[in-house]
Amino acid sequence: MAWVSFNAPHTPFHIPPVNLHSYGANPATNLLKYRAAVQAMDTEIARLLLAVNLSTTDILFMGDNGTPGQVAQAPYDSTHAKDTLYEGGIRVPLIISGPDVAAGGRSSDALVHAVDLFSTMLELAGVPLPSSVILDSKSLVPVLANTVGGVRSRVYTDQFDQSAATSGGRVLRDDRYKITRNNDGTERFHDLLSDPAESTNLVASGIAAMSAVQQARYYRLRYELGKYGTAPVVSVASFAMGVGGFSLTVPEDPASTQTMWFSNDLDFWSPVSGATRSTQSGNVIFTAPPPLPAKGFYSVLSEAP
Repeated sequence: MAWVSFNAPHTPFHIPPVNLHSYGANPATNLLKYRAAVQAMDTEIARLLLAVNLSTTDILFMGDNGTPGQVAQAPYDSTHAKDTLYEGGIRVPLIISGPDVAAGGRSSDALVHAVDLFSTMLELAGVPLPSSVILDSKSLVPVLANTVGGVRSRVYTDQFDQSAATSGGRVLRDDRYKITRNNDGTERFHDLLSDPAESTNLVASGIAAMSAVQQARYYRLRYELGKYGTAPVVSVASFAMGVGGFSLTVPEDPASTQTMWFSNDLDFWSPVSGATRSTQSGNVIFTAPPPLPAKGFYSVLSEAP
């Protein structure tokens, strides 16, 4: 196995050796310098592949982050590029070819995280892992074999700055929708199918303004995103059923906003309408009012304010 990492294209923009690109000895703009660096990288990758037996070698190529804002191109602008949680900052090229790729030349809508390369390369190399090892990584071999459409239903990303607690945020997306909760308390919700440039924040006009499908997807992603925060889904101390409804008692967390949620399938969750809240001895008691559904699941979600 060989791992090759290219530093360019990268800032500060510079001119690569002229024999590696077709942009001349002195590209006039940063964009042209950037394109020259991309072409120089392509040239060197091609030179490497000429020395490899492609009939027995799988090739995985991936970018590490989005394009710098100074040279971002439409539909992405400079504020939706590298160092942001927009698609222009976190969505990168991934190209895989080789004998283990069925039906070459196709594209895939599969959701992939960078950590998935670890399990993928191990499986391609025939390296087993002990069953006791727990990994975030998921092998893409079934996708490469064209036997499944994907191995993930959602993908998580975060951005943090050790010197600024209000910088950065967290993202969770599914096959179409994406929720972003920034550390400054703001929130975005985008339909990536109809709005890949993320120009329209669907939650800005209020949840009630969304379609029923959008609301269901929003609540589902919001609930799942809560599991990745510092104040995740709360462990229930006790529960009770009575004429007044179904109650959950959880430890109170004054530093977060706690709400009661319901799901009938453990997948799509939504806040309980009309739920009441009371406190007692350091605990919070949430009650879902009647009429109660015949079956379902309740939970309490803590979210940073």
